[in-house]
Amino acid sequence: MVNGGTHCLALDFGASSIRLIDVGLKDGRLTCTEISRFAHAPCNAGGHLVWDYDSLYDRILTALQAAAGSGRKYHSIGADSWGVDYVLLDDKGERIGHPVSYRDNRTNGQVERFTNRCIRAGRLFAATGLPPLASIPP
Repeated sequence: MVNGGTHCLALDFGASSIRLIDVGLKDGRLTCTEISRFAHAPCNAGGHLVWDYDSLYDRILTALQAAAGSGRKYHSIGADSWGVDYVLLDDKGERIGHPVSYRDNRTNGQVERFTNRCIRAGRLFAATGLPPLASIPP
């Protein structure tokens, strides 16, 4: 136990904001203190809704630096996200362009196409626990 308890960081990638939270445990009590929160939204690039990776990365680093500057020792960090967006990498592991948002219309109708040809929608949800995410206007 350090600084009166055990502390970890939680990085939460929400649909419209990203938060860094100090999660503490002291005397059997859990505390959650928001260190940083900033809004984010996809932007248009090349006709697609994409995430501004460089800006998000810089803002997350700034939030982590604020936590590091607090003097508190953190024992771990965890991150959660929607987990449906991705970024393509080249053969050297370098990013190719911006990650395209799940809100982009490039996948409209694809879930229906898949469930009509390959598996019933109910079985897909039962197997994955993920509901279909149609294009949602930002």
